[in-house]
Amino acid sequence: MLKPYTLDDVVAALSQVAPHDWKAFLGSLVYQVRPRAPLDGMTAGGWRLVYTEAKNEYIKTNDNDRVEALYSIGLRVRARDGVVNDVMLNAPAGKAGLGPGMQILAVNGLRYSADVLRNAIKESKNAAGPMTIEFQNDDVVKTVSIDYHGGTREPHLERDAAKPDVLAQILAPRGK
Repeated sequence: MLKPYTLDDVVAALSQVAPHDWKAFLGSLVYQVRPRAPLDGMTAGGWRLVYTEAKNEYIKTNDNDRVEALYSIGLRVRARDGVVNDVMLNAPAGKAGLGPGMQILAVNGLRYSADVLRNAIKESKNAAGPMTIEFQNDDVVKTVSIDYHGGTREPHLERDAAKPDVLAQILAPRGK
């Protein structure tokens, strides 16, 4: 018979290793919705999350397959045909009404290509007006405006020299 661990089982096991209010700790991480990822461990370990225009190494490996714009306009698009894979609801694309399964036909009046979308996002920093995206959803074609002027944003981990580098200590080779 399959008998999975319960929260109480995990709390009891952790408490044997290190006394702590594990139930409250795990509950705050698992059962509470937060607007952002829990970054406390990373920041305490000497690192911080920053966004820059530089290409993220992970995202770069998927550049041919998709346009990763989740961190700018809140959109992930299949590169070859402009089909929307994912949208962040509270980001500019989500607020404009774009959703998964829709197909982008044009960006700022230019026929869709991955480069056209990437360039429009990059150039949004200096654009006077909003970006326009024409898309198709089933038989309906619609154009929406996205008022975004932040340019390309890609996530990176950056070392915080004011704190000890706990990650390097964890990853350091151990002698025999």
